[in-house]
Amino acid sequence: MRDNHILFVHIPKTAGTSFRKAAEKYFLKENVYYDYGQNSVETSEIILNKIYKQEDMYALDNYFETKKQIFLSGHFHAAKYGTLFKTVNTIAFVRNPVEQVISHYNHHCRYLDYKESLETFVKDKRFKNIQSRILSGRPIELYGFIGLTEAYAKSIELINDYYDLNIEVLSENINEKKELTSKTINEEIRALIREENQEDILLYSKVENIFQERVKCYEENKQYIHVLIQEKTDKKIRGCAFYKTTDKAINVKIFSNSNLLDVVQTKSFRPGLLHYKLPRKGFVGFDYMLKNSNEKITHLSATLL
Repeated sequence: MRDNHILFVHIPKTAGTSFRKAAEKYFLKENVYYDYGQNSVETSEIILNKIYKQEDMYALDNYFETKKQIFLSGHFHAAKYGTLFKTVNTIAFVRNPVEQVISHYNHHCRYLDYKESLETFVKDKRFKNIQSRILSGRPIELYGFIGLTEAYAKSIELINDYYDLNIEVLSENINEKKELTSKTINEEIRALIREENQEDILLYSKVENIFQERVKCYEENKQYIHVLIQEKTDKKIRGCAFYKTTDKAINVKIFSNSNLLDVVQTKSFRPGLLHYKLPRKGFVGFDYMLKNSNEKITHLSATLL
């Protein structure tokens, strides 16, 4: 059943409303569940009962197990429901941190009666590094898909291809009367936002790189392989690699610059990652030690067998 269960981690002000509305149309309302907090009118009744009243995640898991298709969305940390869904079926969007912070500030002023200045908002720890905090708890490389708000249409195209879906590109919850924008604030405030959100900046840069790699695979009609390097030195490399829909091992080619050192397969067990419901029941690891050589391990590439 879990092959059709999708978890959407909705980070505020990253085009998440557009995506969940489009997903609701595609998956149909009877398959869609929301968790936007105990006091939100949008939160589904089953979530209110099992999570907020009974505090029984196991009961919710059993309920979901009886369903052929699930789409769960909400403002929660990825770790909250992470063990109920396959990591390859977990989706999120991230946004340029400067734009996300400004949009988040505008939202608070417009709907939550926030009266303080943007500078005060930026310095408030509640609003710092929101994106990285929400997605923390699992390596970015293990997420099924993380889209970019700035490349929303392309993200939907890639999601549809990766999951064999047909979700529309919608534009919802767009503020046409923005109080502030990145163009209207001065460079000093932009610099302050970057300074106070270094973790989000690093996250966004990493996701951008992964996104470009996925676009390249898509355009070359190649299957994208998730690769996580868990440990790397000049002489040793350890990690895992997998593809969403195959139980076959992955070939991992180890290089020293342009020189191919060896080819290893992903057959090692990774018990520390098992709770992410990885493919091959966690047998997705690879290990390589370079011995008696003056060369250094520089990089790797992964291909399906």
